Amino acid sequence: MAARIQVGGSRRSSGKWIWILLISIIIILVSGIFYYYNSLKNSADMKADAVSYLVTYEMPQKTELYFIRVKNNSRKIFIVKSSDNIFYSDKGLSIDSLKPEEALTNFEQMFDITPSTIKYHFVLKSESIREVDSLLKGRGNSIDDFFDTLKTRNAGIMDILVSNNFVNEIRKFGNTNLSFNGAFALLQAFSKYSITSYDKLVIKTLLSKPVEINLPELKKKMKRNYVDKTVIESLKTILE
Repeated sequence: MAARIQVGGSRRSSGKWIWILLISIIIILVSGIFYYYNSLKNSADMKADAVSYLVTYEMPQKTELYFIRVKNNSRKIFIVKSSDNIFYSDKGLSIDSLKPEEALTNFEQMFDITPSTIKYHFVLKSESIREVDSLLKGRGNSIDDFFDTLKTRNAGIMDILVSNNFVNEIRKFGNTNLSFNGAFALLQAFSKYSITSYDKLVIKTLLSKPVEINLPELKKKMKRNYVDKTVIESLKTILE
């Protein structure tokens, strides 16, 4: 009589090992994601005393600047709103959206605040801000809506993905040095820190229109919005 061979147990055994392998892979992936998330939360951008950002908001008729000061040591954020091409004559400092690195430095000098070792700048365009806001799960279509979305959203592990998508979208608009770590730190800070917004921090100019200055030696003319010194002194007390 021929011997009967049992194969059922072997199949069940192989199926068991496949499930063990899949579960092991999932555990490794999840552990890796959480490890990466924690490393981001302990990055230089999150640990620096302060990080400065400059947002250039371009509209059809004008450009506005938003100087964001994130203070990790005191868990505070300050957002200063300014017109483009302002000039602070007391210190000879100009703020020009076409020179964002210089503008960031000059903002810090204007308010006599300690220079941050990490500075970022990026552009937002009014016609495309809806797409940027939607990446943050917002439905706005203005710079005010964008900041409201940043303030009200909940930060979490999904910010790994959101930060990557945010940076990729920002890079479409041109001049920026915003990194993945910088975007992640910005999202985390807005979700968890106290915020003093630009409804209280607006740089006002002395005149409603810029002054046109003729520079014959350079054969050109330039426009300047002169800053009100008393406003700067008042803002200094808030910005610490």
